Amino acid sequence: WSLGCLTYELLAGQPPWEDEGIFDPMGRILAIRRSQEQGRIEFPFHFPHVARSYITELLQKDPTKRLGAKGAACVKDHAMYRSLHFDFEKLHARELPSPYVPPKSGVDADLADSEEGLQLDPSLFATYQDDGTG
Repeated sequence: WSLGCLTYELLAGQPPWEDEGIFDPMGRILAIRRSQEQGRIEFPFHFPHVARSYITELLQKDPTKRLGAKGAACVKDHAMYRSLHFDFEKLHARELPSPYVPPKSGVDADLADSEEGLQLDPSLFATYQDDGTG
C-alpha cells in the first residue's frame, strides 16, 4: 500500500489523498479517510494508463486483493515494470547504472571510513556556551 502512495507522490508531486478545503486537522484526516475507504483516487491528466493501473492495484483497500498480496513476483510482473523494460536481475546483481552521478566535490568522501579520517574544521563544531543571560 505504501508503495502505491509513494509512487503516486513521486509522479504527481502530492499525496494521493488531500483535502485542502478543510482547515481543521481532524476534519482533514476524516475526509481523507473517507476518500480512501471509497477507493476514490484522482489522477492528474498526464498519468499514463499503466501507472494508474499499478497505483490503483497497490492502493486496493482489501489487503488480500492488493497487488503484491500473492508475493513480490506479481508486483515485478506488472505492466508498469514491463513497459519500462526494468531488469530486476540486474538490480539484484547491482549491475544497473546509476541514473544520476553527482559531481565530485572538494571533499574526498572515500577518506571518511579510513584510519586517516576526514579532517573537518573544528570551529564548525563549537559548542554553545551559556553566558548567564538566560
